[in-house]
Amino acid sequence: MSTKQLKIYLTEECYDGIWGEDPLVSIQDDCGYIHMTPEHCDLFSVTAAGRRFDSLGFKDVKLDGAGWNFDNTYAFLVGYNSAFDKNRIGLAEFDDPEVIRKLDDYVSVFDWLKVVINTPASELCPEQFAVECEDFLANCADDESLSMKTVHYNELLDHEYVGTEAVGRGSDNKSCVFIAEYNPNNTETVDVALVGKGITFDSGGYSLKSADGMLLMKSDMGGAATAVAALGIIMLRGLPYHVKLIICCAENMVGGSSYKPGDQLFYPNGVSVEVMNTDAEGRLVLADGLIEAQKSSPKLIIDIATLTGAAKVALGRDYNAALSFDEKLSFLFKQSAEEENERAWPLPLDRFHRSLVKGVNTDIVNSVSAEGTAGASTAAAFLSYFVKKDQPWLHIDLGASFQKNPNEYYSSGAKGHGFRSVVKFIENVIG
Repeated sequence: MSTKQLKIYLTEECYDGIWGEDPLVSIQDDCGYIHMTPEHCDLFSVTAAGRRFDSLGFKDVKLDGAGWNFDNTYAFLVGYNSAFDKNRIGLAEFDDPEVIRKLDDYVSVFDWLKVVINTPASELCPEQFAVECEDFLANCADDESLSMKTVHYNELLDHEYVGTEAVGRGSDNKSCVFIAEYNPNNTETVDVALVGKGITFDSGGYSLKSADGMLLMKSDMGGAATAVAALGIIMLRGLPYHVKLIICCAENMVGGSSYKPGDQLFYPNGVSVEVMNTDAEGRLVLADGLIEAQKSSPKLIIDIATLTGAAKVALGRDYNAALSFDEKLSFLFKQSAEEENERAWPLPLDRFHRSLVKGVNTDIVNSVSAEGTAGASTAAAFLSYFVKKDQPWLHIDLGASFQKNPNEYYSSGAKGHGFRSVVKFIENVIG
């Protein structure tokens, strides 16, 4: 591992030497080079270059020379900042102070998002997660434009948050719902409501996960953290949107008071749910958040959750899935992700998917297991029962927030992927 600072330059020249044929990176005369040739001319290549220099053991680098801007600097940081190493990076000199301010904003949010998702569940229970979110947002905006509150466990049923109460009932670390509202222009209409799944650890409950399946479940609050990060950027960049944020926080554990298969939940919008699988808990807490979001009649609702393994089977850990009855919204999210050098892909959601979650003893069930059933689509269909028919709504199944195994772009751990897509999507829809 090198302890000497490595200066890294961008170049459009092809390399011909010991680093192979048309390599992405090379080391020459104690300097690093990213070869932006026709084969490596996109921003993902810059992310891959950052990952490559980290893998080569260079833990102290300085971006130098011409060609560095906000986009390629941020792209490099995404690949270079491994989850657990304390890499040091010196940024290039920028003539425009706005570039420096924007980088500071995005990097601070990126760092917070990665740290909070990587934090072990023993250090981040639901109440502590709510505190972390509150502290983070308080540093992003002035008190006059931002209001925050936490609904604690003993108040959940008073507010009819039946899903969050049930899912967290078996844990000593009790559930809560964190709500923030950002209203910079003191407008009456809420532009967008962000709803996040904040499961700080998911054992699967009585529908117990395997040991390997539990290993990464500290990251099951990635949807809520991404929603908070998106609001953080909106505030730091001074975007003029009235935003309501609801994150439902719980630990899904096994205990004498845990909710069980066969239990029935009755939500305040009149929908009854039979629990078929306690490991399908995320949609139960999101239902609380969606009902709460609609009390403000927002122009748009976005829910964000690490919701299904089915989405990862379909898209891997490279793409976030976007689902909406309005296909224009899901395809616009794909476009918004591309504009921000992130990856997203639409998955189908049709009205017939709603019939697949119909129950026998209740209106709907929280899990279906018939052969050939599209798990990501039926999960979204379940959520649709808690969204009014005429309400613009996008569901994001956040498969790309955490990297189990390292690849050419990311080290293992939280990736910081997704919050930029959400903010750009809000700009494209509302702005």
